[in-house]
Amino acid sequence: MPDVMIELDLSTPWEPQELAKPRRRRWLAVVVVAVLTAGLLVSAGPRPPTGPVFTLDFQVLSIGAAGGRVIATRYRPAGVGAELEAVRLRDGAPLWSRVIDLTQHLTYVTDRVVVLMTESDDQNGPANTLTAIDAATGAIRWERHAVRLVGSTADRILVEDVTGVLEEFSYTEFDNPAVNQPAEQRDKRFLGLDQATGTAAWELRVPKGTITSVSWTGGDGELTAFKELTPTGLLRERDLRTGAVTATHQLDWSGPVANYTTGADQVVIYRAGERGADVYNRTTGRPLWHWPGDGQRWDMLYACLPDRYCTSDGTGLTTLDARTGRPAWHIDRYDSVLRAGPDSIVVAAFLRTDPAPAEIAVVDARTGAIRQRVVDWHVVQTFTGGRTIVWRPLNVRDALVGIVDRRSGRVGVLGRAPDWYGQPDCVVDGDMLACVAVGTLSAWRLP
Repeated sequence: MPDVMIELDLSTPWEPQELAKPRRRRWLAVVVVAVLTAGLLVSAGPRPPTGPVFTLDFQVLSIGAAGGRVIATRYRPAGVGAELEAVRLRDGAPLWSRVIDLTQHLTYVTDRVVVLMTESDDQNGPANTLTAIDAATGAIRWERHAVRLVGSTADRILVEDVTGVLEEFSYTEFDNPAVNQPAEQRDKRFLGLDQATGTAAWELRVPKGTITSVSWTGGDGELTAFKELTPTGLLRERDLRTGAVTATHQLDWSGPVANYTTGADQVVIYRAGERGADVYNRTTGRPLWHWPGDGQRWDMLYACLPDRYCTSDGTGLTTLDARTGRPAWHIDRYDSVLRAGPDSIVVAAFLRTDPAPAEIAVVDARTGAIRQRVVDWHVVQTFTGGRTIVWRPLNVRDALVGIVDRRSGRVGVLGRAPDWYGQPDCVVDGDMLACVAVGTLSAWRLP
């Protein structure tokens, strides 16, 4: 299967010509896009892009991918219930399958395990069950009951023990919904589980009033940090593999907290019962500046660039200088950051109320100037290995699938996807893209 991609120059309007009708087989669909209009720039030779490497077309519910495998949950082709099926990602060859309960949901996939979660409640609180399946064989490795999944690393699964926790009594609401609401107030117990065996490699008890936070990588959702902030302003950072404290920082602050984030050498604290946030130097503990917010309850600052914070204010995207808190630049309409690089960021407009596709733009990271707009393409909102995957309908059933170049804003077309409509769910593993749209799984080779 050749690695072929066509780039679209979006500075001029473009419409596809009539595309070749694909020859279909049940487990394999190879379709060829005919010659596109003169506005396309060919970047990988004269051959047109191809369709998916393979498809699974029977009521696929969800997918995950790692280690060269794609794992799918789907309704059983014969009989009732659901099954978990593993296929080789490069060609769709079946590897194993097993029957699962309809209440079990695919949570994530690693090279070693497939993690399912069953969520339920009883008179004592959440009665969740975490089940780890061997990714190579489909055999059950281990199960854990009454836990809530937090995330995973290369060899650890971080969970919270929720035995006896009644969630309806976990929060305290303030009368004014516009101010920062206090964080969950109860004692907590965290476990760092060995991914292969499910045994607890470490345990941590966090007292009421101490707030924990975790950080993930943007590409694949792997945990990168675990922190605690006490009511006295002591920030602890822990090793995710051992649970040991790796660093402590004392902030010149104390009191109830709603939330906090860290980035570079700063800590952003949202005081409970107040508006906005205070930014502290993590090394010295001293306050740097105050962000007043804009009165919306769920407003947050997040580090979108090395020296910038971003926030969505309802009208668009605003960036603040991380050293001073002064506004750096603002763009209207675009409210979400998809990808960030040293000199440009890819932004999207997701908060529109009309059903039109999300708009994408490539923005100069220093000035906020829009370098390129990408219109009429839907954005796939998922972990996709640092790439922005998009699609656009060709007719009521078929679509084009592509990748947005982070610097130029051009869309590299992977090919034509048959039976693709609605909002797809996609994952990336290595140079392979797997997507589910309306119950059909399709796998694509990325250039």
